[in-house]
Amino acid sequence: MPGCSRYSGELTEESLRSGDKSLELEEIRQDGPLPVTEADATLPTSQVPSDVANWDAERLSPGWELVAILCVCALAGVVGTHIRILLEDAFNYEGLHIMRKWDCLFQDLPANMIGCFFMGIVGVTCKAQIAKYSELIALGLTTGLMGSITTYASFNQDMAQLFVAGRWEKALFGIILGLELPFVSLLVGINAGQSLVWFWSCFQKRRRVAIRITPDNLKRRKAVAWTAAVLWLGFLLPLNIVIAAFKWGDVGKHIQAIAACISPLGVWLRWYLSRYNGGFMKGSPYAWIPWGTLAANVLASMCLTLDKMGDVQITSHVWSVWLMALGKGVMGGLSTVSTFMVEILKLAEGGSSGKAYAYIAVSLILTQICAFILYGIPVWVEQFPRAFPGHESHNDVP
Repeated sequence: MPGCSRYSGELTEESLRSGDKSLELEEIRQDGPLPVTEADATLPTSQVPSDVANWDAERLSPGWELVAILCVCALAGVVGTHIRILLEDAFNYEGLHIMRKWDCLFQDLPANMIGCFFMGIVGVTCKAQIAKYSELIALGLTTGLMGSITTYASFNQDMAQLFVAGRWEKALFGIILGLELPFVSLLVGINAGQSLVWFWSCFQKRRRVAIRITPDNLKRRKAVAWTAAVLWLGFLLPLNIVIAAFKWGDVGKHIQAIAACISPLGVWLRWYLSRYNGGFMKGSPYAWIPWGTLAANVLASMCLTLDKMGDVQITSHVWSVWLMALGKGVMGGLSTVSTFMVEILKLAEGGSSGKAYAYIAVSLILTQICAFILYGIPVWVEQFPRAFPGHESHNDVP
């Protein structure tokens, strides 16, 4: 059959539609939809497991399908950016004072942990059920929301600044915490998701009622797409523009509003790059590397490094506000820790612990080298005062 891989037995379109259980699918279809989540793109390009995607579901036309995906990702990305910045404020500065600048407990550690916890629920344990109901909702929750709550670029830059400032021990310990705690949070989230599924199953048995999930369909896709478009374009975007334009609240709220407005740019680029996970360098020994996520994290880290490099040099408050909004919005939306952790878990569970550690090492080495070249060397040569502890930057606002 055109567009399909090798199957065990005679498999036809009619047998697929009739639900013939006697035939086993050895490999997944080659003409499936775009990845439901970034983590699914560790399989061959633009494919997801058969238990996640409903291949026979009605779909929008290619153009409108793309518009629907962009709207869903944008809405979820804006919400995720707001949550991340609110968590920063809650744990830093005027909040609980747990996370501090120039310390191994970097500002986005709580956001990375919380995002990975919920990624374990919606992106691993309950992914198949959510995607069966609506692939767009699954995409929004994982790529959009959890991907924007967590950020790799900020973690990398904070550790690089500690290295440059001579606080090597804090930087090394911060790297360990920045990797271990989100990974543990992911595992706890997976267990929590399994518990929720078990409790829900018990509830249905006790009530003697079976609530079945109807497969995704054209009507539902349209409803999800229109809802996302109205909430994003009709409510959140105008609200953030008004707050940014009229500077309501303190400077922190101003930065948050600008960051939320531009965050979809990073989310869209990350979604696009995720299509290269597992499909880039196909047939080579390095095809297992999630190149899309790696490229997104490296690119976001490089851009944030340049952003910070500009901040330590400029004296304009206006430019400083825009640089911080750019870092929190676009670079925060482009990089991700939640998908990074899921990919590490998949590699480890697939019997490739060595590949999992290699993926971690390559990511850290590449991003730290970029930070060293673009930030460390200029700072050491020019000795910019604001690049060292005790000299607060314009961007250090609550």
